[in-house]
Amino acid sequence: MALSLGSMGNFFSRAMDFSSPSRAAGPSLTAGQPVGNYDGANFSAEMLDGMQNLLVDSIAQTVQQIQLAQSFGADASTSLQQLQQEYQAAQMQGVALPPELQQAVEQILSQAGLLPGMGQDGLTPGAGEGAGSGAPGGTGSSSGGGGSPQAAADGGGQAAATQNDAPGAGPEQTWKLAGLFDQAMANEPADFRNPEAWAQGDTAGNCSSVAVIKAATAESGNAIFQSVQKTEEGYLVTTQDGRTVKLSQAELAAAEKTADFEGPDSASKAQAVMAAGVMAKNYQAEHPNLTYQQALNATNGVVDPVSNPKGEGRFPEQAAHDLGIPFTRTSVQTAVNDVRAGRGSEAAIIYNDRHAEVVTGNRQGGARVDDYGRSTNSNGQISKNGQTSQATTGIELHSKPKPAPKAA
Repeated sequence: MALSLGSMGNFFSRAMDFSSPSRAAGPSLTAGQPVGNYDGANFSAEMLDGMQNLLVDSIAQTVQQIQLAQSFGADASTSLQQLQQEYQAAQMQGVALPPELQQAVEQILSQAGLLPGMGQDGLTPGAGEGAGSGAPGGTGSSSGGGGSPQAAADGGGQAAATQNDAPGAGPEQTWKLAGLFDQAMANEPADFRNPEAWAQGDTAGNCSSVAVIKAATAESGNAIFQSVQKTEEGYLVTTQDGRTVKLSQAELAAAEKTADFEGPDSASKAQAVMAAGVMAKNYQAEHPNLTYQQALNATNGVVDPVSNPKGEGRFPEQAAHDLGIPFTRTSVQTAVNDVRAGRGSEAAIIYNDRHAEVVTGNRQGGARVDDYGRSTNSNGQISKNGQTSQATTGIELHSKPKPAPKAA
């Protein structure tokens, strides 16, 4: 699930009570330190007084994220940096904020020592039109796609932390899951294909990417790529459709942070992070005006002033294309039936205009969907946080089978 002005209500209602004045925490704030009387739950279109603006929306969302992070005692430094960048952009563009939001932003940034003019360096978001998250090979918005439902209504994740590329890999910049990934490539762990090994997080609208990665892993294990070579800087990955991308340790660390996959560190989760990095690299190659971080934001449904201003999610078809795995669109029932007939060897993706999920089977001919790391029985229904809805479209991957072990 991702956080957006349109979808934050459900997450807030199950996470916390905003009936009291909101608070924030960050690198220069202590948990519980007040940030004024701005109440995120009461922010509405009326409060904007007609000043509907994507940047205003994004600033309001970032303020709410900071408040939410504080309520859990979490680190809000990324959101604080983003708020600083967005506020600077609003000032440069002459965008006026509603008075209550203006006051809240100034109080938050002042207490964090990030208010412009206080000697703190900040990055200004890039200007220009967003590239969109269009269909494979295109540049349009992901709300299109041949008339099929939008496969990522859980888009609208956290505002982008930075619009610059990830820094170059150095001795101090390492990907913490590299060892687990190397082990997985050498010898697939017994529980590697379990879709419950990791889950979609709460700060990115990447349900389609999650579903595609889990489906590919369920079918091909640690062989979702044609080849992986370790380099001095990171990895050289060739996808099943023959595209080759380079990923540094720093870029993989950025992919891990942006994709926000939840669950304990594992070999399966490490491969998922690698897949997220590969998707972003391939997307960037088709949108050369974007930085790698901007591509990460676009492919993970994260708000980005340049690449994803509305924080839109994506179709499973787009995610499969960026991962380099051929696919076929089919009916929901055909996808589910094929998974059942495969008795544990097949997987599929089903989606509607709210969410996308992987469908996996077992040897008994059952079919289960992945509800944020919790498997639930399915007959073509999607279970999102326990709420069931009917899927409208099915996707089947044509992932190459894992090569048989070589004879000794």
